[in-house]
Amino acid sequence: MDLRIYNLFPRLYQTPTEWFSVAKRASEMKFNAIYLNPFLYTGGSGSIYSISDYYRLDNVVFDGYTRKEGFQIIREFLSYCSELELLPIFDLVANHSAIDSIMVRQCPHWYQHEESGEIKKPTFVDNGTLHRWHDCACFDYTGDEGLVDWVVDLCCYYLDMGFKGFRCDVAGYIPAEAWEKIISTVHIQHPQTFFMAEAFTVGKDILLQLGKAGFDYCYASSRWWNYRNRVEQKKFWFFENLENIRTSGMESISFPENHDTERLMTEYNGNIEMVRQELSFIGMIGSAFQITSGFEYGYRTKIHVVKTDYHWQEDTNIDFTKDIRKINELRIKYPVFRQDGEIRMYSQNDARLLVLHKIVDEQQALIVLNCTSEQFSVSVHSLLHAFDEKEWSIKDFIIAPYGVWYYVFPNVKKKLL
Repeated sequence: MDLRIYNLFPRLYQTPTEWFSVAKRASEMKFNAIYLNPFLYTGGSGSIYSISDYYRLDNVVFDGYTRKEGFQIIREFLSYCSELELLPIFDLVANHSAIDSIMVRQCPHWYQHEESGEIKKPTFVDNGTLHRWHDCACFDYTGDEGLVDWVVDLCCYYLDMGFKGFRCDVAGYIPAEAWEKIISTVHIQHPQTFFMAEAFTVGKDILLQLGKAGFDYCYASSRWWNYRNRVEQKKFWFFENLENIRTSGMESISFPENHDTERLMTEYNGNIEMVRQELSFIGMIGSAFQITSGFEYGYRTKIHVVKTDYHWQEDTNIDFTKDIRKINELRIKYPVFRQDGEIRMYSQNDARLLVLHKIVDEQQALIVLNCTSEQFSVSVHSLLHAFDEKEWSIKDFIIAPYGVWYYVFPNVKKKLL
């Protein structure tokens, strides 16, 4: 399935009624799915990923609404998404709850414990540094199967409400056996449900296990590959990441930024052409494609899972909506840009260019990126000298600063190399 995802960050809007106009804009940009970060009742830290009650609503997003009124708005929103042919995606936080959740007191056997008897808090490693989420309590899937049943019931509750799929937070930290039971049981009642794994820091073996467990998609690390740097180009970890996802039976999801990363406009010091290039690269390189609220208007302030609210909206005078729509239309037109496939990178004498050859079944494409702020002419012969067949109707071209050029080979029945 060609999944084109708009990530709506709920707290970035003053009221949930604003979500409707956001969904309409997403539809106009040719997205076909809309993913909502958690909008549930948080623990004392206020982090949307530290959930205290999975059946109550966030008192920041739904301030002034009763529980009944809030859930009615959600149902109406999901119905509106259906009218727009947008698939709503729920953010499933099943690795942990808030440390002060009532579940910790009512079901302590559902949690991991330290030797001291204290509830274990989740940890993760980022760039070699160990981090601990002190506001969270780590679920334990090795014991009472009541926890798996609870997750299944939670999924079915929100599927019955109108959601169609799940983005599963830190999915790689939950045993694959538990995921297999959850996914297979959910599919009995809702067979069309799709599951997306967030699993950035895990290895190939875990990805294989997640694929076997039933995950359909997995987020890729394309956002962190500095393809403009000649040294980084020669580090093939990014291609290995895409290939590991593909061989696991899942499809990749690429994105230019999300709620955990800096905004591209900040990283690139407001260079609009660099942002446009990154958007094109991300939109063409893998399978599914996602942007986050504010990207379309060049927001610069990194999203914060505790502090962000509607006051963080920005007046930028920047509009990438047409660029985003163009990428989505390109994906709709050419299967090679909406599916994972074999990707080859060609070393060029001209260090200013990055040349990629993407192969998906019988469709193949060249993707050429200008890694500099200069405009210059590109010789097609220099691009195709490595290919067996050279009779394609391609002419020399001028590539703009940080420009992207592509060519989809017509009616190719065999690999060009």
